[in-house]
Amino acid sequence: PWCGHCKALAPEYEEAARILSTEKDSPTVLAKVDATENQALAAQFDVKGYPTLVLVEKGAKESVPFDGGRETQGIVDWVLKHDIPSFTLITMDEFEETKGKEIDLESEPKREWEIFGFVKKKSKREKLFNSFANELRGEKAISFYKIYTKKKNDYRIIMRR
Repeated sequence: PWCGHCKALAPEYEEAARILSTEKDSPTVLAKVDATENQALAAQFDVKGYPTLVLVEKGAKESVPFDGGRETQGIVDWVLKHDIPSFTLITMDEFEETKGKEIDLESEPKREWEIFGFVKKKSKREKLFNSFANELRGEKAISFYKIYTKKKNDYRIIMRR
């Protein structure tokens, strides 16, 4: 729909799309969808008002709600923050190897806090871990690692400093 808010956002959004693709080399593609003509998609992403901005990450079934500014730079900054992966997927062997290593914070300041989440694929706990990691995405001193476990009751979070 072309309400006043949508009309005001359009040039900001278009300029952000141009900057992200030509100047920032972002892998994120900004796309517009008319939710009045694509009602199933609007329902899938819980669109209740216009304009609604969401991030749909490759392979994800859920979206990340946009909570950035509605001007060009606010959109660009928000997208670039979300271009950073929220966690690294590692194996149990990689976890065992990592947990015994000393961390030199002078050379690796991003490893001040390491949070390891042991989750079962497609579980509610995996969804919670993903939300937690997404919320803190981009924090400079925190790294998230996800380890899949096959056992239903083997869920845990380990934080290391």
